[in-house]
Amino acid sequence: MRTRLIFAAVLALSSAPAWAMSLEESVRECRAFEAEKASLEKTGLAADMEKGPAWASANLPASRLQQIERFIHVEEQLKFRCPEVYASAAVKEEEERVRLQAIEARLWNEKLAEFAKNPLPPERKPETAFLRAKARLDVNPPLPVRATR
Repeated sequence: MRTRLIFAAVLALSSAPAWAMSLEESVRECRAFEAEKASLEKTGLAADMEKGPAWASANLPASRLQQIERFIHVEEQLKFRCPEVYASAAVKEEEERVRLQAIEARLWNEKLAEFAKNPLPPERKPETAFLRAKARLDVNPPLPVRATR
């Protein structure tokens, strides 16, 4: 029993450097995939891909189709091997959304504070509102209809 524990500990310790090396390799691969994806995106593949596969096969040369195929492959590798890239992208997107909401809330609070300082703009003085309402009404109200006997 004791020898099994010692053997397992020795095996775990001996595999640690190999695990660390594979981790460094995977980080390098992820960075390489990210760089390749960025370079392929710069060529404008997204616009071609939005038009659909039927349009692409009919209108694009074979070299462009190979670039699209490579882009899809690189994107799948990133999703499978480097999920932290997509997780960090989602986190960044959420942080941006929260930041925009904070800016919108700050602007709204500034507008509310400005309104609290001056609730009635100068053109909405009570006298002016009364005069406008009076001008909209008919000058001579209609006469009541008399009942006949």
